[in-house]
Amino acid sequence: MHTVIIPTDFSETATNAIRYGIALFRNRPTKFILMHIMDDRQPTGSLGGLRERLEKNAEEGLEDLYQRMVASEHHPGHQFDKCLVRGETVSELVGEAKDRDASCIVLGTTGASGLKETLIGSVASGTMKRAHCPVLAVPSEATFKPLEHVILATDYRPLKDMKVYDYLKGILTSSSARLTVLNIGKELEMATMEKTMSGITLDKYFEEVPHVYRFLENVSPHDAIIEFTDREGADMLAMIRHDYDFLKNLFKRSSVEKVAMHTHTPLLSLPE
Repeated sequence: MHTVIIPTDFSETATNAIRYGIALFRNRPTKFILMHIMDDRQPTGSLGGLRERLEKNAEEGLEDLYQRMVASEHHPGHQFDKCLVRGETVSELVGEAKDRDASCIVLGTTGASGLKETLIGSVASGTMKRAHCPVLAVPSEATFKPLEHVILATDYRPLKDMKVYDYLKGILTSSSARLTVLNIGKELEMATMEKTMSGITLDKYFEEVPHVYRFLENVSPHDAIIEFTDREGADMLAMIRHDYDFLKNLFKRSSVEKVAMHTHTPLLSLPE
């Protein structure tokens, strides 16, 4: 059984991530841990009473959400737990995931204009950068449907261990989804021997998964990835997190309209 941690701030965005995660792992025995993290800064004086009330409200909110999650329709092999922790959000989330040997963190992001701010500046970006396990960012507008098409954006950088792709492969296999391996570059750019061997190794690793390769020429890789994902109607986008700057640039948009093209697509970040 694998463990999935889903942080919540009791917003609809977070609740949507819970629904998505439960549906995504419907065919896999999974323990879901619903987690709320309270800031550990202690108010003094008259604010002490406010903190106590906030903590009580958090406990009640977490219990209510947990009971609704348990009572809702779910799948055989699913278990549920809850956890209230105190501290800095990203540090506690990443630490709890490591301590509990979590296989994945599923968290909600706020769509369109909010996606850039939330993913790059706060919890999601920090979690992706520091987590030892895969992180699935689920936009608030995403509605789960059985996965049919997943895009893996890669620069064919050689990996130390192909186990990096194990989690993605598990999702593809359990969903019977097809994979498109997408690379963006310049038309006349010469492939190095390392990248060529990396591509051959990747092809061998995914030999049991229906997959194709696509190459796009574009001076702006993040534009090309977002536009291709939108055009293909892909259900999920996956990337290796061996170059955080590249992941960050994926969402560094010049306009809200370009970001909105991607808001419906969950992003799976795989740590090297």
